[in-house]
Amino acid sequence: MLRESPRLPATGCETGDWSHVDVYLTKTLDYRLVLFAGSRWEPQLVKWVVERGSRLISVGGEVDAASLTIRYAHDDDDDVRLLAEVAVAELLAEGLWSAAAS
Repeated sequence: MLRESPRLPATGCETGDWSHVDVYLTKTLDYRLVLFAGSRWEPQLVKWVVERGSRLISVGGEVDAASLTIRYAHDDDDDVRLLAEVAVAELLAEGLWSAAAS
């Protein structure tokens, strides 16, 4: 367990629940989200994100309105997604850690 890493306030949510609960987080001035693509609820999420001017990064699939899309080989295979998606979050954390150290 890493105890002295940079801390960044974040909330995790399943895409289907997001539109009922976490959508209210988009009222902040600088709401950013990482979306692991593939949910049938994405169109509703994208609608809210666009209306509120939030920043969206898509992982594992093309999503309208994403300012960045991260694709990888075989991202349409559920077994590959299960193993690869976590790597994206880990690389993001490593980038934040490196930036905090400099």
